[in-house]
Amino acid sequence: MVPVSTPAATLPLSAKLRVYLSNMHSTNVALELGIPALYPGRKTDTVVNLNYYKIVVYPTPCWPTAVDNITKYNFDVIACTPNPAHSQAQISFESKSVANYQFTMVNALGETILTQSINADAGINYLNINTSNLANGMYLYSLSDNKNILNKKMEIRN
Repeated sequence: MVPVSTPAATLPLSAKLRVYLSNMHSTNVALELGIPALYPGRKTDTVVNLNYYKIVVYPTPCWPTAVDNITKYNFDVIACTPNPAHSQAQISFESKSVANYQFTMVNALGETILTQSINADAGINYLNINTSNLANGMYLYSLSDNKNILNKKMEIRN
């Protein structure tokens, strides 16, 4: 990605290549490695400079197409691990500051299975959930700061 302030330009592109030169070709590695000893003075290794290529920079305006949740809401739900969960799941989320959150989990029928208040620290936080008493299936879980709600899915296979 080219930053918006970058001017249009044609810049030189240089490359150094290490080239093996030999008119003897063999599948025998020992013979290939022995060429310098067998034929002193033969160039078997050289560096070639390529200076005739150019790279053209066309600065197309570029801007983000989305804003991440941590920037937009000051928190983000990272993941549920493992997913699918087997008897235990861990929800990880990031908070920009010390804050209180409400965790809610609902089943496929929309019935609330679990609610929990969380006092989060700034940074990555973890919430462990015992899923052993829950039926197999898909669940939605959400994290709310009483202004915004972020939802994710998890599957339980006990």
